[in-house]
Amino acid sequence: MNNIDDLYETLLFLNLIDNKDSNEIRKLYLLSNQIEKNYKVFKIKKHNGKLRTICEPNYNLKNIQRKILDNILIKKIFLNMLKHITKEYL
Repeated sequence: MNNIDDLYETLLFLNLIDNKDSNEIRKLYLLSNQIEKNYKVFKIKKHNGKLRTICEPNYNLKNIQRKILDNILIKKIFLNMLKHITKEYL
């Protein structure tokens, strides 16, 4: 297997892409290398009068972030929890 096949397999396994489509890889690459273009930045007023900066991801980036949360982080937390659930003490 070469590096690109490994990359495809990893991204497929993590459910970050649906198939071995180079356009999906290209989209991921562009999203990761043009961060400033993928966020809408605005300020809102806090209760104390100061301003809070909000960086809202665009639709595509938000979908990728959701997939990472659902398919990587949540699974890792769940698997870690399973290790401890049968223990008498946490």
